[in-house]
Amino acid sequence: MKKKDFLAFKAIVELVHSYKSGKIGLYSLIQELDSFYRSIEDFNEGWSKVFYDNWSNLESINSHVLAHNISEIPQDFIDSIDVSLGEIEKKTTEVLDEDLLNLKSKQSEEIIDLGDEWLMCPLCEEAWKLEVKSKMIRCPKCSSKFFNPYE
Repeated sequence: MKKKDFLAFKAIVELVHSYKSGKIGLYSLIQELDSFYRSIEDFNEGWSKVFYDNWSNLESINSHVLAHNISEIPQDFIDSIDVSLGEIEKKTTEVLDEDLLNLKSKQSEEIIDLGDEWLMCPLCEEAWKLEVKSKMIRCPKCSSKFFNPYE
């Protein structure tokens, strides 16, 4: 994930917390969420759908409150806002957690060079003698891919 996208996802979670703690209002929340959503270049469709559906609900509630000049938001609207924010926060946190797991796995999934072209898979601990000369190699036991340390 690009750093810019990571920061936008993180900002979305922080905005949800800011609203829940009373630091920002509903209108500001909606505007800021929209801004960060539009700034993200690479996201999966599942996240986008959950975000947009729930953001649309927030926008609809805000529009209703403004159109009817409601001074205090009714409890059923507050409950709906809480559900929508919970969904946005949950799905966005999942994206951030997935990115962190991918980053950790990329950092730790380095083939172990035992010397004399013998290699060991860090995932299943299978050892084998390297016979294929290519940039990418595959563990014969678990089929995980690694960069060839001899290329």
